[in-house]
Amino acid sequence: GEPLNEVLPVFTSNVARLLALTRKGTLRVDADADIAVLSADGSLRYLWAMGQLMVEHGQPRQFGHFETR
Repeated sequence: GEPLNEVLPVFTSNVARLLALTRKGTLRVDADADIAVLSADGSLRYLWAMGQLMVEHGQPRQFGHFETR
């Protein structure tokens, strides 16, 4: 029930700052921008990580070594 702009830093920039990960947690030049796009209900719609589209329309596009397809 809290506004997203107040909750999101708990999982992004605050964590990166506490772990001294200077290239994580924000969108800016020279940052490692992992981007998640959420729907209005909070479900994951798209996810880009390390420059790759990992989730599209809520469905995984990339899989790790231990994940089933």
